[in-house]
Amino acid sequence: MKQALIALLLLAFTLPISASNEVVITDFALLAGFPTSEPEGTEGVLVVPGTVIPLDSLDSALRSEANWQDENERSVALLATGESLAKTLRLQRVETLVTLSRTLQVGQTELLPGATATASISTTVTLMGADPSTSAYRVQIFDGNANIADTHVTVPGGQQAVVGAIDGPEAPYLFLVLRPQGGKQSAPENEPARVWQGDPDLLPPRIVERVPPRYTADARKHRITGIVLLRALIDDEGLVEELEVLKGLPHGLDEAAKTAIRQWRFSPATRHGEPVAVYYNLTVNFTLKSEDSAPW
Repeated sequence: MKQALIALLLLAFTLPISASNEVVITDFALLAGFPTSEPEGTEGVLVVPGTVIPLDSLDSALRSEANWQDENERSVALLATGESLAKTLRLQRVETLVTLSRTLQVGQTELLPGATATASISTTVTLMGADPSTSAYRVQIFDGNANIADTHVTVPGGQQAVVGAIDGPEAPYLFLVLRPQGGKQSAPENEPARVWQGDPDLLPPRIVERVPPRYTADARKHRITGIVLLRALIDDEGLVEELEVLKGLPHGLDEAAKTAIRQWRFSPATRHGEPVAVYYNLTVNFTLKSEDSAPW
């Protein structure tokens, strides 16, 4: 019986931004578009996943002045967005599926809900940076475990950007609306930093003791491979205090990754030489190298 090998790839996201305690309240909406049933030749336009869709026909007041905290104003603004999308892409109709707001710290990655509980398409959004007038985001779209789009978009405060994707029969077209409420704010002073490449004063934690995660029997049986993306809170002693799965795998691999990482020990992150608690994004890549596996 051949030994099964698990290739583990541990990566800290190394994006070109600095650690920061600045935050931006961002409104999100997930819209679904449905093709027209008119004769051939009038079907909708192909949307490449990750495309930023210009909506110049939107009324500027709806784009920049609508108060999304007011349900009526938000509904009117999203209705106008849907009508513009339907016109631009020749769709029969566009419906609002999900609306939510998130307070994002610079460097924070947020996993957004899918169109349905069983949808294969998922999206993560990272706040890359902010100034008083604009916010910059990275939008990644996944089909299962495959990253099918990686888009960067800058949005003025109070306005919106729309990023397109394609889903299955339940929602043939998907549109993610991003709308920063405007102006960066300060996170609480006791909020741990988020480590990203580019801040010379904040050095990331370093692994000093590692326990490899184990495939579950069910995951081996179903030949599950791919990545588990986690956000870890590593305290000023190098211990893992919190773990959140941002993007996971089925058949117990999320828990396998978490169980292992909880046992890891780090040399803590430092700022100006002093240990500090930090949030740190980690990726564990599960890859089976053999059809057979020895018991763990």
